[in-house]
Amino acid sequence: IVSPQAEFDGQMQVGEEVAEASISAIDPTFFRLDGRTPIAGRLFGPEDEHAAVVSASVAQLFGLTNEEVLGRPLSLTLFVQQPVRDSEDEDASAIIGTQSVTAIYQIVGVTEGGASAGTVYVDRASLPEGAIGQYAFGKVKVRDEQSIEEARTELINRGFIVSSLSDTVE
Repeated sequence: IVSPQAEFDGQMQVGEEVAEASISAIDPTFFRLDGRTPIAGRLFGPEDEHAAVVSASVAQLFGLTNEEVLGRPLSLTLFVQQPVRDSEDEDASAIIGTQSVTAIYQIVGVTEGGASAGTVYVDRASLPEGAIGQYAFGKVKVRDEQSIEEARTELINRGFIVSSLSDTVE
């Protein structure tokens, strides 16, 4: 199982209140591979459309308890970086441009931890095509201990940087 994570800076809005956010676009399998469990509500699954899981600091930022934030609509604006070329000089190196992507999600769960600004997890499938230019990292799960080195070699051969604090076998 491979579960990638893309990270975005952005803004979140609950009601009339707006705050900065660290937004993680993930697959639903990420929670299990990362060992995350909800402290309120539930984690989203592949059947959920536009569901979000937030860190407890998000509820605090909006002056709500973990339970009060559940079910509320959450407006997210992601600042997506995209390479753009200088039209006058074809040989110029790529310049990074920013595009805003805004979507409405429903908060279905709360987890511990996250950035001080508040972390929001959304299903990467809910983002528009092309919004994810690169991934920050990924979680990988293999069948057995013998497959760890094989998976590591395959990832390196595909051009990924592979690092791990530990290899965990369940």
